[in-house]
Amino acid sequence: MLNKSDEDFRRWMPDEKQISSSVRVQDPTFLASSVSPIMSSEPPCDIPGTVQLINTRTVLNVEHGKAAGNIVLVPQPSSDPDDPLSWTPKRKTASIFWVMVWCFSAAAIVSGLSPAYLQIEADTGISVADLSTGNGVMFLFLGWGTLVTQTFALNYGRRPTLVLSIITTTVVNLWSAFVKSRTEFFVNRIIIGIVSSPMETLIEVVIDDLFFVHQRGFYMGLYSWTLWCGALLCPVVSGFVAEALGWRWIQYILSIMGGAVSICTFLFFEETMYFRPCLRGEMISSSDSDHRPFEGTSGILEGRKDVMDEAKDAADRNLSRPNSDVDIRNAAGSKRDHSLASKIKLWGFRDSRKPFQIGQLILPFTLFQFPTIFFAGVLVGGVLSWYNVVGGSLALILGSAPYNFSPNVIGLFYLASVIGVSIGCLITGWASDALPLWVSRRRGGVMVPEHRLWLFVVAIVAHPVGCFLYGVGASYRIHWIGIAFGVGAISLTLPLGTGLAFTYVLDSFEEVSGEGFVSIILIRNSMGFAFSYAVVPMIRRISLRNSFILIGLVGVGLWALCLVMVFAGKPLRRRAAKRYWAIAAKHVATPQTRGALLRRPSSLSISIIIIYHLPSNRGTITMTSAQFFNYPGTESNAEQYHYSQAVKVGNTVRTSGQGGWDEQGTINPDLDAQIAAAFDNALKALQAVDAELSFNDVYAIRSYHLDMDASFDVMTGLFKKLFPGHRPIWTCIQIGKLGLEGMQVEIEVEALIPV
Repeated sequence: MLNKSDEDFRRWMPDEKQISSSVRVQDPTFLASSVSPIMSSEPPCDIPGTVQLINTRTVLNVEHGKAAGNIVLVPQPSSDPDDPLSWTPKRKTASIFWVMVWCFSAAAIVSGLSPAYLQIEADTGISVADLSTGNGVMFLFLGWGTLVTQTFALNYGRRPTLVLSIITTTVVNLWSAFVKSRTEFFVNRIIIGIVSSPMETLIEVVIDDLFFVHQRGFYMGLYSWTLWCGALLCPVVSGFVAEALGWRWIQYILSIMGGAVSICTFLFFEETMYFRPCLRGEMISSSDSDHRPFEGTSGILEGRKDVMDEAKDAADRNLSRPNSDVDIRNAAGSKRDHSLASKIKLWGFRDSRKPFQIGQLILPFTLFQFPTIFFAGVLVGGVLSWYNVVGGSLALILGSAPYNFSPNVIGLFYLASVIGVSIGCLITGWASDALPLWVSRRRGGVMVPEHRLWLFVVAIVAHPVGCFLYGVGASYRIHWIGIAFGVGAISLTLPLGTGLAFTYVLDSFEEVSGEGFVSIILIRNSMGFAFSYAVVPMIRRISLRNSFILIGLVGVGLWALCLVMVFAGKPLRRRAAKRYWAIAAKHVATPQTRGALLRRPSSLSISIIIIYHLPSNRGTITMTSAQFFNYPGTESNAEQYHYSQAVKVGNTVRTSGQGGWDEQGTINPDLDAQIAAAFDNALKALQAVDAELSFNDVYAIRSYHLDMDASFDVMTGLFKKLFPGHRPIWTCIQIGKLGLEGMQVEIEVEALIPV
């Protein structure tokens, strides 16, 4: 048992400034096993998704972006050259290019037949109604097929999944050119839905493999554009192909394209799966190039030589460079072979340390318990449903009076959708990254996933405008240009909904995001499948005008949920934290790291931080969750004197001593005003860690006085005002001198981040 008085702890903490670097050892449980009284076995309560994105503190010893040096790279890349996060920009660009080519081709293949339904009915006897039903069944199995294909990709690799998927999609697509009966067509659509389902969820995983948090919005926008353009452009072209060459040539041409993409994917797409034994949780500490011995620890570990020796031995065995998750190369045994044969192989990518359980197949259903997942699924399902309403009614509106357009001209209206989707992707791709950065810079560098959701303001305007122009406008027989603008406005919301929902889940629950995407798609495609059957009956029952008034209002309500999640999202993630980390530990962590995950600091589980000196080329070991913060106006002190105003360990926050200075650093000579200012500064230090912290969260106060008699009553009077609902513990000490001339009182506070 390690016991040390608060006074000793106070004398010890300033020497923490001399820490030179931080590392994470291969088995982070060794400290817990050596010093068990310090660590709690309760589940972790770190809020998933909340990250330090901008380094405003000048003390974060983590990898930063090169273009903007104060952007913290999340997740932190490892030192392993096989880590996709460490690849060169050229290598990343090549990988994402071929993934987008694959996605465009897969989306085109499954969307090509719709303009030729009348020809297919005349040639095969399969009714247009059955063809539409078969198409709906295909979209249903595009969602449910991800249960199989995504599980395979997450365990055995992205590359074999994409290659096998495009090959089988091409073969099944070619088969569809020879179908003769309704049953055969339905079977064909079910199989093609299953084998092409990776385009719904796997591309997002590849983006997660390759890019950091502040880059994902752009590539999610690019993915949305590729997916929707493949689905929207192919019907435009296939209508002309069917008219000139016959409907079977649509499938022949698409099969040729699929074969070419199969070859390119096999030859040029690299595997991006990379196993990180430790769940994400970036270690942040101060940094100094001077590797001086750690001083001031006299008595801290006195009598505990066994702890020191055991910890030092573990460190010597397992040290990695600062900020890497672990030494991946040592853990894996050897680096990946980079020969041509190894690059084009389709097997051997699974890491033996990665846990595989049959329970992973039902994990997408387990994730429905989290409101974040359910919200994202409903959002994406809603935008797909509006698209199905437009697709199901376009021919009905434009093929009738007063428009009377031919099928090929009706197909050209999909170009309006392409324009709308392109604008939506530009907004999603650029603003989805820029907005969180802008907000984070103004909130102490901390990013929460809800920052991206503010883009809903574009969709909540565009959706009703599009519905009223398209549906209501058509009922009043407005010019066809108005119809086209309505289609474009509705289509603008498609990539917004897709990009925001997928990125929100990826930011919030990255450890299980692959399975989370499956959860989203299950909701989305089930909603879309239901709406595809409700479109025509709804229009016939309540009229075209009333149908789109209803759809416009429902869509506004759906997009308004984003505003609800902007404010409720973080509390919901906080409430779900213990359950989420328990699920992540079970399905993601290795047996070696699972115990460490479940022993993350919780509540009052940490009483001191163990820091000891190792040889200068080895660095220093610290508790992995310690993060240091400063509030605006104290950066120069942090730089000059090399210390921080607050530290966060788990969900416990402790401030350094706060005096009664103002923003210019001037000490107020009036004792009452000086004490009030010191408490104000203590609150600033707390809110530098978490903007929602208040004095209601403070549980301990320590104060140092030059004249106890003069200041005691002032302190207790303030307590009644600042802490009306509870009575924090208080230690007051009279001393001879404080840090700055004129200071009469110095105050430290400790608080808990609510869970």
